[in-house]
Amino acid sequence: MKKIIYSTALKFTAVLLFVLSLTLGTLFAANGFVDYSSEDEHIYTFESDFSQSHDISNLLNEPVMRMLSVYRVAFNEYDVYGRPVVNDEVDAEKIKGIINQWFSYFADAEKINYFVQWNDMVVTNCGAQSSDEVAGSGCYLFFKRYDNGRIEYDSSEPKNRLPYLYSFEDYNDKNTIVISCNVKEEVVDTYKALW
Repeated sequence: MKKIIYSTALKFTAVLLFVLSLTLGTLFAANGFVDYSSEDEHIYTFESDFSQSHDISNLLNEPVMRMLSVYRVAFNEYDVYGRPVVNDEVDAEKIKGIINQWFSYFADAEKINYFVQWNDMVVTNCGAQSSDEVAGSGCYLFFKRYDNGRIEYDSSEPKNRLPYLYSFEDYNDKNTIVISCNVKEEVVDTYKALW
């Protein structure tokens, strides 16, 4: 029995089996990552259930990020070359043009309904007349920045999934901004089915 346990052939076989199992494990994991990254829709990102889906959070965050970009463009102190810019009173037509430009870059705009209001000017993709018509159903986000800088929001998503909400506090101006959006039901149903 000792000859078998201490034999070179057994040691060689043990090392070979160890290397083989390590290689197969690595190949199995790599194949899983390749399969995951080749999928068209990345719905499952290590959540325990669908209500934690990062993809829904990303769709709801997108209008907030777009409006933050509009805000930065409208009130930027420097141009793209670092030269100081004099921002006089920003008129509504300029703001509407900037909003339409930034929202035209939003590839997933057809997956959500949004209502954006800057003071009295409204931009929407769903014909809503007020933010209440969009917020509050299913997967939604409501955000309001008052003219005194105070921020109010309500969302179906956890607070830690909405990182851009308080970036609007950095600006000292008297504009009221309302962003209200929800993910369309058919998109939610599709994502649930994929999940």
